[in-house]
Amino acid sequence: MVVRVLKSAVALSAFSIISACATEPDVTRATVWGAIGDRRAITSIARDFVRDTPYVVHFAFNKSNLDATARSELDIQARWIIQHPTVRFSVYGHTDKVGSNAYNQELGRARAEEVIAYLISRGVSLAQLELKVSMGEDAPIIDVDTAEEINRRATTYVAGLTQVAAAEDESDERDPELPEEEPEHDDEPEHDEGPEHDDEPEHDEEPEHDDEPETESKGY
Repeated sequence: MVVRVLKSAVALSAFSIISACATEPDVTRATVWGAIGDRRAITSIARDFVRDTPYVVHFAFNKSNLDATARSELDIQARWIIQHPTVRFSVYGHTDKVGSNAYNQELGRARAEEVIAYLISRGVSLAQLELKVSMGEDAPIIDVDTAEEINRRATTYVAGLTQVAAAEDESDERDPELPEEEPEHDDEPEHDEGPEHDDEPEHDEEPEHDDEPETESKGY
């Protein structure tokens, strides 16, 4: 019962973290497009992922291999991720505080890598699993020095959108500008500079050419 209550607390706490991460400039679509609406969309996707999947899996003491429960939970994650091919995910590995910090960093990394390897084996694209980070013992749910199961975990977070989605969106933004380039092509006003070309007053300077009155006065 206590573990269930703690897991509920973990879910609420982790959702707050995900929402914060999703709005950070380095993990949002707003970094690429500068659009606040996209940042909100990422936050909404993160909320859906937390709601629809068991995004946290747990490990036995001093182990990085997945048990049957963890594999079943990752199967659900994999199906959700495959259905959202333009979304990127980060996997964070965690440990309890038993053992040295250096050892726990390696153990946390091994747990994150184990999750990523399993998700890929279930059909998830590597391009969607951008980061694997070991938090080691530095981010416990329960800050105690004992071997707490709830601290031995790997967490999958929504990180942003894939580069393919970014390229498609940038292309869509450029398309409306293409018709505006046509005025540069049909700059006929520069071609029909009639006033400069037909300056006939300079060409028909007949007053200077027909000064016959002066010639006739000399002949007389």
